Amino acid sequence: MFYLPIVYGDFQFDMRFIPLVFLAYKWGWKHAIPALVIVSLWRLGIGGQGAVPGVIFGMMFPTLISLFMKWLKQTELKSLTLLIIITLSWLASDLPIIFFVPNGLQVFAEMSIYRLMTFLTTAFALHFFIVNAEKELYLRDRLTFYAEHDPLTGLNNIRHFEEKVKTYKTKQNKNRYIIMLDIDHFKSVNDEYGHLSGDMILKGFADIMLKKVSSYYKDDVFAGRYGGEEFIIFFATDSKEELMYFAESFRQEIENTEFITESKAIKKITVSLGISKFTESKSLYDIISEADEALYKSKRNGRNQVQYYAN
Repeated sequence: MFYLPIVYGDFQFDMRFIPLVFLAYKWGWKHAIPALVIVSLWRLGIGGQGAVPGVIFGMMFPTLISLFMKWLKQTELKSLTLLIIITLSWLASDLPIIFFVPNGLQVFAEMSIYRLMTFLTTAFALHFFIVNAEKELYLRDRLTFYAEHDPLTGLNNIRHFEEKVKTYKTKQNKNRYIIMLDIDHFKSVNDEYGHLSGDMILKGFADIMLKKVSSYYKDDVFAGRYGGEEFIIFFATDSKEELMYFAESFRQEIENTEFITESKAIKKITVSLGISKFTESKSLYDIISEADEALYKSKRNGRNQVQYYAN
């Protein structure tokens, strides 16, 4: 489409720099330079008297102009920026007509407005479709995210968490575990500071959890919100010591963290944890139930501790 020639007398021109402009500005040199190399080789392969000038002035210069504008502005591609880039690219590609074409100045003067308006119309039409496609992709991604994650904490919701556990591909020598976590005396937080403060603490708690699990390989360790002030973690490892260190270090980090309430008061909380190991004969729900039993053993023994389920 963009190589479709524009015929003016004995001359043929095209709009092939327009996609290069968008690649360069919106997605950077990592996308633009490979595309430029491919298109340049293709154009040189076609041959003809205008091949080399067409590559230099009609493709390389517009790409460099766009990359420079991207470096200069570092913002989304706005209408004014696009207008400037296309105008400069048009000048870079068409000004050589004056010097390399017989009667070049006359040819340039006669076709300049037509050429510029063609470039601008095509570029803004492409920009319109790209912007709408990006909005659609963004909305689709957000809908997917909210369908799979808890809106308050950003953690996996329990349905998506269970799907990830069930589709986890067991790796050699790695055992799988479920960790159940419950914030101690959380009802008193809501009663004393209000539910908005409770939500702030839940969000802060989840942020620490996300930071903690993100230091491990994402498929081996991931977290979810089980409900209310209860959370759940899947942990795959070949070392039980690593698992216990993770659980205990997380417990300590929560104990040593000061959470800020809506009224700017500082509140410290603790967390109880229960751990259970997957076995071949038991389902995910059996393992969750065992981890939950270990969790309530932590609570019965005084809270703010880690307990490992044992038959």
